[in-house]
Parts: sequence; C-alpha cells; structure tokens
Amino acid sequence: MLNLSDDVFSKMKRLRLLRVLCVSNCDDLKYLSDELRFLDWTEYPLRSLPSSFQPDNLVVLLLPYSRIEQLWKGNRPLYKLKIISLKGSQNLIKTPNFTTAPYLEVLIMEGCTRLVDVHPSLGVLKRLKLLNIRDCKSLRSLPTKIGMESLETLILSGCSNLARFPEIDGKMEHLKALDLSDCYKVEYLPESLHQAESLEELDLSKTAIKEPPSFISQLKNLKVLYFGGCKGPCKLKRNLLSLFKVSQRGRMNSIASMLPSLSGLSSLTRLKLRDCNLGEGDISSAISCLSSLTYLELNGNNFNKNTGISYWTLQA
Repeated sequence: MLNLSDDVFSKMKRLRLLRVLCVSNCDDLKYLSDELRFLDWTEYPLRSLPSSFQPDNLVVLLLPYSRIEQLWKGNRPLYKLKIISLKGSQNLIKTPNFTTAPYLEVLIMEGCTRLVDVHPSLGVLKRLKLLNIRDCKSLRSLPTKIGMESLETLILSGCSNLARFPEIDGKMEHLKALDLSDCYKVEYLPESLHQAESLEELDLSKTAIKEPPSFISQLKNLKVLYFGGCKGPCKLKRNLLSLFKVSQRGRMNSIASMLPSLSGLSSLTRLKLRDCNLGEGDISSAISCLSSLTYLELNGNNFNKNTGISYWTLQA
C-alpha cells in the first residue's frame, strides 16, 4: 500500500508524466501539475481530480478501476486529449462535457456500472475511433443522434438497460464493428445505420430485435453476423424465420435466393444463429449463396439430434 500525502505533488510544477500502478491511499489531493501530458493511475482513490487541475496539456488520461464519481466539476479545456479510459470505475455517475475535447480518439468506460447516461456532446466527437461502454448495466440512454464520422469500433454489449440505439447523423463510413450483444431492451436499429457501409462485424445476439434489419443487404462488407437468443420482451424465436422465408399470398416459401438480407452478403465469413427456432429445411438453400462463409453456428435450433448439427466449419 502506497500512502500519499495531500501535497505530495505540490512541488512538481513541471511534471509531464505520472504513473501510479500500485494500490495507493490518499485522503485528499491538492495539486497536479498543469503540464501533465500523460496521467495513468490504476485504482485512483478519490472521487474526482483536484479542483485546481487544469488539463490543458493532457493527452492521455487512464484511471482504470478508480473510485472516481466524476472527473471534475464544470468544464475543463481538453483540446489536446486523445485517450480516456475509466474502465471498471464502478462509482462513475457523470461524464464530462466533451465539447472541449474535439480531438478525442479513444473513450473506454467499460464496467462503469452506476453510469445512467452520458453527456449529449458525446454524439459529436468527430475524431473518435473507439467507444467502449461494455457492461454499463445502469446506462439507459445515449444521445438521440450520433455523428461520430471517424468511429471504427462501437461496443455496447451488456448494457442491459439501454432501450434505444441512436440515429446516425451523417455518414459513419469508417465503422467496422458494432457489438450490441446482451442489450436485452434494444428492439430495432435505425434505418440510418445503412450508411455504415464499411461495417464488417455486427453482433445482435440476445437483444429484443425481432428480425434482421431491412438494410442488411446494403452492408456489402459484412463478414460476421451474430443473431438470436433473445432474452428481452419479444418473440424472436418465431419472428427470426423471416431471415430465411418471405410470405407470398399467405404461404411461407423457402426462397433464400430472393431474400437480399442473405444473398447480398457475399463477404460473410461467420454466421451465428443460436436459439432461432430453425429446422434443417430452413438452412441449406439459404446458405448456398454465401460463397465466403467458413463458420456457421446453429446451437439451440430444431435439428434432429441424430444429425449432430450444432455448428459447421465449412471448407471452400
């Protein structure tokens, strides 16, 4: 245990890098240098950073598994800040105003279990590339619109109280991975997500989404699709059959070649359809057009036990 006095850094006026990687104890902290570029303090023991601290020069802020409730009160100049990680900070209840952080590229708030919402300015971070809010179980809402045009990876898995995915404002042409697994209350994806033309990985397992998005055929670069196993208030097992069948004149026909939601996904390499109430007859014709497919998982469906089908590894 490292015991620190409240004025331990008071004379370090030019300190630019500070790393505290061991368990520390500190009742208060009066001062941190405004010259800091890199602050990495695992299990930071206080509720906020010193009120006198002006992070004008800060580039990297890492406070994993801290006791932080909020970084600071009011706005702070964050014009040089590129990376924030508050992973596992279970006491975090408020995010900063991101208006003054236009160059932020990485934001990690995974496991911040008391966080209920985020500041609306999060949605206009034009330079953000990675947003990880995994397992923020109390999170109820995100900004109604997001215009993160540089975003490459968006992880929302395990946000079990999140009820709505935001609209896309403008193009998100760099987005490659979207993980909504275990977001039990999310019922649909907005049509504006079709603008994410570079999307390669989409995980919708254990959501309340009743059927594949209508725009899925437009995601020509999609390589991985996970769907099924709904735990939310929906009847997914009945409705997911629409992935393979369409209704014509009151009849259900297995005509996957006419269903663009699958036949257009020529780049798809991995497909997981767990607990989807599918039978053997629903599969063969539907996957015949997926020329790049190498992995197909079908656990929890209605296959004859004698066939042993649970997953297939396909060889070209």
